Amino acid sequence: MGLLLVNERRGSIMKNHFFKIDGTYFQHGVPIDAVIPGLKNLQKIFDNSYKVLSGKQRLTQKDRDVFRLVATDFKQGSFISNFDIVVSTMQLTLPMLGATSVNEIWPLVKNSYDFLKAVYCGAQSNPDRRVIEHHDNNSVTVNNGNQTIIYNAPVYQIAKANISGFRGLDGMLDNNRIETIQIGKDKVPEIEMKSKNKGQFDIPISVQENPEDLEGEIYNFNKYEKTGRINIFPNQAVPSETYKFKVIGDQSIDDYILSMTENKVKAKCMVELSHDPLDVTKINSLLMINVNSNF
Repeated sequence: MGLLLVNERRGSIMKNHFFKIDGTYFQHGVPIDAVIPGLKNLQKIFDNSYKVLSGKQRLTQKDRDVFRLVATDFKQGSFISNFDIVVSTMQLTLPMLGATSVNEIWPLVKNSYDFLKAVYCGAQSNPDRRVIEHHDNNSVTVNNGNQTIIYNAPVYQIAKANISGFRGLDGMLDNNRIETIQIGKDKVPEIEMKSKNKGQFDIPISVQENPEDLEGEIYNFNKYEKTGRINIFPNQAVPSETYKFKVIGDQSIDDYILSMTENKVKAKCMVELSHDPLDVTKINSLLMINVNSNF
């Protein structure tokens, strides 16, 4: 992916980058169903990075006239595309970088990827450990158990914005069909995702040991998936909110179907927690052990 940054006043250019998707899926042409999601996630990563650096919440058509990715070349076998990043403006001010030019986008994207790998590796190995430590100068320290790394601002902000794009690329990996995805410079892959490491950005999940007895109202249930949604009433062991739930064990689904006709049920469930290192620990879902509306 060749990144070309143009400033009409100074004429700065950054190029010779590439985007590559490789695997047996590409042996007989270029499958559109793989290429389009790949390019969309690539676009998302650079767009989100630009939004963080420019302080924008969204990109308008006027912004797109200023900042865009442009494909310049495609090669078959594996899918390899060269790209230009075109910045067309007299002067681009980036609040997060001060006087630093927009040419810093690529190094920051690369650093944000390294940051996310270190963070989620640490979180997955020990969900209860505090992986990220914030400092007064906006830098952050990542402790993944094996090493401690310091990242300067705005890597943390760009990483948070880019996690969905990298998860999108990670989700495309499929054993040998799509074996590797690379983004790099001068023919050197500086970001490389492999199918054997798929799931490296997954949020760690844990289940509390002791079940909870909760009261609420079930208003949605899918008898085929054995999943639904329950509104938990106030002043109980978990906050009063609406949660997804899944029926576990060999239970009759009839009780859950009938419970949707009741205004109040008592449910015994295990609480499933998500430990996203970029967010606070949250209740991911409830695992239903039984439900009772006759009380």
